[in-house]
Amino acid sequence: MGSPTEPKVDEVSGRKLALIFKLIGKGELNITPLIDHSVGVRYPYIEKVMELKPEEVRELLESLTAEKLLKKSLYDKVFACPKCASINLSPRGLCPYCGSFDIEKKRLLEHLRDGTKFVVNKLFEGVKPVCPRDGMELEPHEYRVLASWFECNICKRKFDTPEVGFHCITCGLDFKAREGEFLEVYSYSLSEEMSDYVEKLANLKILAESFTSAGYNVRFIENLEGLSGSMHKFDLVAYKIEKGKEIKVVLDLYKGEGEVDGSVVISMFAKVLDVKPDKAVCVAIPSLSGVGKNLAKQYNIEVVEGSSAEEAASTLSKLVR
Repeated sequence: MGSPTEPKVDEVSGRKLALIFKLIGKGELNITPLIDHSVGVRYPYIEKVMELKPEEVRELLESLTAEKLLKKSLYDKVFACPKCASINLSPRGLCPYCGSFDIEKKRLLEHLRDGTKFVVNKLFEGVKPVCPRDGMELEPHEYRVLASWFECNICKRKFDTPEVGFHCITCGLDFKAREGEFLEVYSYSLSEEMSDYVEKLANLKILAESFTSAGYNVRFIENLEGLSGSMHKFDLVAYKIEKGKEIKVVLDLYKGEGEVDGSVVISMFAKVLDVKPDKAVCVAIPSLSGVGKNLAKQYNIEVVEGSSAEEAASTLSKLVR
């Protein structure tokens, strides 16, 4: 956390952040699509919580991906109309010779009991073919398929396999499979940067309770203007009026696998020196290096440590009373 590679989440609209936190709250860390051939690719959960149309949801998810708040993964590829990109398609079998869709599938059957051979045009599951010799409806174990082929009712040609074609319900285009296009369908999940940001905000909210219980108003990821005119971002800024005077406390949170490197204190001091708050706090989880503590002491920056945000908040509560 505190990495310069973090996305500019503080510049993202509240509407988009609202989506992110609704997803987090529902445990929906992976946004999977619904392939609806009448409408297109949809994300029903997002449509519901954000009250958006399917096309608006797709635009939102792509913009969140462009801003590195989400990452996308290829979920599927669906066949689409080359003219309008619709996936609302009706498949057709076509005659490979004349292109007509008026074709039939034929089968040559043999009645096993008496050896009668006959042709049927349709043999859907559950349909019982009728032997032309004795008029009996045959069960599957009473006949066998000797051959099958396709026949065009227009040009009368026979063939083994029809060409695949499609009719686009949306724009009416008829096209062959080789003329179609593939439409990529994606699922979305929180980017690594956004996951870090969400975790950081969760920890900051825990720390903020120490300030609110002491009468402070708190703002997260706040930009403050320094004496130089430059803007400096702090993870948390707490304000309160005491004896007619505004008290301002700035806080930066750093988290590491082990102790946090002391260089973070130098970065923080440069901001504090320009902004001149009443108090500056560096929260290090789980701990700050010895060098960092010495620097913080020299720069008059308070250090709060803890193995977790809850433990750090307990120490912070005593500091801001």
